[in-house]
Amino acid sequence: MIYETKKLYLLFILMAALTSACSVPPDGSSSSADSNAAQAASGAQTGTPSATSPTAQKDPVPLTPKDAAGQGDAGAAKNEDGPKIVVPVKRVEFGEQLEGKTVTRSFIVKNKGKKPLEITAVDASCGCTTVDFPKTIAPGREKSITVKVNIGNVAGEHVKTVTIKSNDPGNPAFIVELAFTTKKMTR
Repeated sequence: MIYETKKLYLLFILMAALTSACSVPPDGSSSSADSNAAQAASGAQTGTPSATSPTAQKDPVPLTPKDAAGQGDAGAAKNEDGPKIVVPVKRVEFGEQLEGKTVTRSFIVKNKGKKPLEITAVDASCGCTTVDFPKTIAPGREKSITVKVNIGNVAGEHVKTVTIKSNDPGNPAFIVELAFTTKKMTR
């Protein structure tokens, strides 16, 4: 998870730098966004926790595309009448588990949109995880996704992920964490 968080943080910095480089006003003046992006890219302290700090945000904030004028969320207008995925949990806790066990949990996925939500895939970050998921969720309805995790035999805390891919233009890939602690069996 730390590796994924670092990748997202670096991607955010790169996107901020590219956005600020492309958004210089015609008069050539610099904006505060330019200096903030430069500070972030150079590693300067901005008061925002970094991905490696203990106060770093556990759930990365999704980046939203901007419209041609650089205003607002470009995906919002497209998604007013389309499907809208809502997953009430971002992390599924499995608790302490004995090594070698297979554990099953389910969580709800809702469609708050006006058109059917099509789940095209649910990708697991590890071969130890299998997923059973619905292909379609009608507008205003909800269904369950079931995950089975083979706990394995490596003691300690573990976090795996599943990425729900759908036809929601505002959120085509939603990540849910699966957390558990493996305990060695005493013999």
